[in-house]
Amino acid sequence: MRTLRNLLVYSNVWIALAASSLTLANAVVIKVPIESVFSLSAFVFFATAAAYTFLRLVGLVEKHVEAKSEFLHWVRKYKYPLMVWTGITASAALYFFFQLNVARQIVLAASMLLSVLYGIPCVPFKGKLRPLRQLPYIKTILVALTWMLTTAVTVYASNWPITLRPQDILLCLFVFTFILGLTIPFDIRDAKWDKEIELPTIAHLLGVKRTRQLALAMLIVYLLLGFGLFIFLPCYINYPAFFRSYYLAAFVAVLFGGIGGYIIVQKIDENSPDHYFTFRIDGMIIIQSIGILLILSLDRWM
Repeated sequence: MRTLRNLLVYSNVWIALAASSLTLANAVVIKVPIESVFSLSAFVFFATAAAYTFLRLVGLVEKHVEAKSEFLHWVRKYKYPLMVWTGITASAALYFFFQLNVARQIVLAASMLLSVLYGIPCVPFKGKLRPLRQLPYIKTILVALTWMLTTAVTVYASNWPITLRPQDILLCLFVFTFILGLTIPFDIRDAKWDKEIELPTIAHLLGVKRTRQLALAMLIVYLLLGFGLFIFLPCYINYPAFFRSYYLAAFVAVLFGGIGGYIIVQKIDENSPDHYFTFRIDGMIIIQSIGILLILSLDRWM
């Protein structure tokens, strides 16, 4: 079981599944035909796997040779297979990218640029070029922004210029706060390494306890936005139709993801094992997304 978990997590299949399932879930939430986002979801899966594996390999170069963890040991051991895996997934992502419409390509190009600059030295700071993730305090915000662009904005970007409805804006905020709430704890995990390279982060600014409280606050905001997206807005738009829909049941999946994430984050500290972050936290995205996807697709099958 541990070997399978490590394979899923450290090859970044787990986080790629989270991103692609979130994309499909977002489509059914705002009633975009799910068939129209299959290629998008495939792109998101392969691009996420490629991007995260690439960043892990870049991070391996940056880490001190004496730095040790289960994750670092696995990446060092399988460095060359991971390089091949990056090439395969990047090629697959490129194939599906060209199956998409122009509007989605433009949004994804912006997201991919952020991902590349996140790991490649590009901004002068303290006398040397640094990647975006080594700039003070913005690392987790950049991750949440990239996820929002990739899994939410692209879903409703069927034409250019992109038009926004209230539910589209609410969906973006919903995704952003959820990912931010689940990403902030990674600053706690990386606190020792970030201190070694003199990178100011939210964890260093606020301390572990207050950083955890900030992440929990984001998850509460996420639940409130979920109430607006799944309950208030559908009632406001068409009150009778709401009670013939599955949005109330889908909100239970939102509650499960938010409350589950809250419980996990509440127990996190700087000594928590690596898989606690990479498997359990990312697993909340998968559980919530698959739950929403299945519930809101019921009317297609019944």
